[in-house]
Amino acid sequence: MSDFITIYTDASVRNQISRTQAAWRGKCIFGSIEGTQLLRHDGHVARAEMKAMLCGVHDALYWYPQVEGFFINSDNLQCVENFWTFRKKPVQKELKDIYELIMKLADGRWIRTKHVKAHTGGKDIRSYMNRHVDRLTRQERCADDC
Repeated sequence: MSDFITIYTDASVRNQISRTQAAWRGKCIFGSIEGTQLLRHDGHVARAEMKAMLCGVHDALYWYPQVEGFFINSDNLQCVENFWTFRKKPVQKELKDIYELIMKLADGRWIRTKHVKAHTGGKDIRSYMNRHVDRLTRQERCADDC
């Protein structure tokens, strides 16, 4: 299980100005990825976070098609829970289309998700990376707002 990529995602939804921004950052033994994307605005925070996950997986596979799996870290528990295999409930219907796109794109590669508690100020790597992708969404959003 050494050829995997760890991806951190975040999304920022601004309903006042109808803007949604996604950001992702990933690292594996082959290199790293980072990106932001302005998304079609629908005002749904969990859908925006799932789209950030989709962008991260897509970017990872574009640059590193040899990866065997993904560790995805997100501060949105609603999104993270959809990938938990022990979960008894089905994927939430408002997220099912994006979930299915991620699974199709992964094409049999394993996906593990982990919830990151947001805005804790923690010194661990997961807290630091969550702050990093959060800053990426806000920087892009600010650049678009100006």
